[in-house]
Amino acid sequence: MIMNVKRLVLSCIAVFIFIFGFSWIFHGMLLKPIYVSTASLWRTDVEMEHYFGWLMLGQFVMAIGFCAIYARFAPMATGACSVCSATAYGFLTGILFGGNTLIVYAVQPLPAKLIFIWFIGDIFQMVIAGAILGAIYKPAAGIAEARQPAPARTS
Repeated sequence: MIMNVKRLVLSCIAVFIFIFGFSWIFHGMLLKPIYVSTASLWRTDVEMEHYFGWLMLGQFVMAIGFCAIYARFAPMATGACSVCSATAYGFLTGILFGGNTLIVYAVQPLPAKLIFIWFIGDIFQMVIAGAILGAIYKPAAGIAEARQPAPARTS
């Protein structure tokens, strides 16, 4: 499989920027009242500042993994890289992440309302990330030709 490394790098950067921005708005603004009401379950603001680099690293690793898996496997499965196939990939990835959110609910004393919002947010975030990925990433030239079956020989 021939990956388009330049577009993969651009996709990773764009998806990371989206994930960071989405998370900032989703968690830092929209869910802030819930986090304040459950403050005993979270790190303090001072501690969060100390661990902010880890948060960004996690989001960056997530973006790289998300984009690299798509770049490696989606063209083989769908025959083409497109916004539609990458959005569907994002939806399925969101469900995968949502499954982990349900596991978190089982082991941490978090409000069910928060878990539900996280679950929906995971799906929404990854669908949009998939659309961004599909709009940017295209396989390297020659992939489509490499996947074409050899012409039948006539004797």
